[in-house]
Amino acid sequence: MSDTKISQLSQVTSVGGTELIPLITNYPANPTSSAITVANLVANLNVASVTSNGISIFDVYTPVSSSAGVAANTIFFDSNYLYVVVANNVIKRVALSAF
Repeated sequence: MSDTKISQLSQVTSVGGTELIPLITNYPANPTSSAITVANLVANLNVASVTSNGISIFDVYTPVSSSAGVAANTIFFDSNYLYVVVANNVIKRVALSAF
């Protein structure tokens, strides 16, 4: 694999926990090549979990506008609204209220 550009590597559609993802750390001051396992990367993400009881959303975020640069199929919330990104840079929201 040495001397292979990342753009020349084959793509996969699923991974386990032990595969490595290449990283450039300390960029741009002192770029260093390194890697992280998929398991460690996922453990550090702030993501939703899906169980038989429903979906838990952990991303607390308030967008600056309804067209903020956010990827489609993202869900997040703040203390007043639940936001759903229905297409790239198209955010819809619903107000939260006590019941």
